[in-house]
Amino acid sequence: MRLVDVFSTRTACALLDYLLSHPDKTFLQSWLDVDPRAVQRAARRLAALGLITVDTSFSVGKVIALNVDTEAVKALRAFYRSIRDDRQRRRDERRRTNRYRSQIPTRRHHPWRRTMLRTLSS
Repeated sequence: MRLVDVFSTRTACALLDYLLSHPDKTFLQSWLDVDPRAVQRAARRLAALGLITVDTSFSVGKVIALNVDTEAVKALRAFYRSIRDDRQRRRDERRRTNRYRSQIPTRRHHPWRRTMLRTLSS
């Protein structure tokens, strides 16, 4: 399996992003704000790879779920978690540095200081 097969379209990426962020939930195909035919194509490709399961027995539409038993999905979940954790770590570092930056006293230039320096130098 190649990464191009897994992340072939934006719809497939959106589908996997939702499923990986909510691995224990299932959802209806119509919940994504994407053309239903694009979701069908992406779901068909991902189901052929064994990453998701599509249940068509419901009258309201196709129910899509992550196939958590496969090794590929376990690897994708680990990859997703590491990206999410890295993003959270970077966000926390930015917050920490911004908090410390606000505590450092900055040198402010007052308008009277310039005029005073001009009068003293002349």
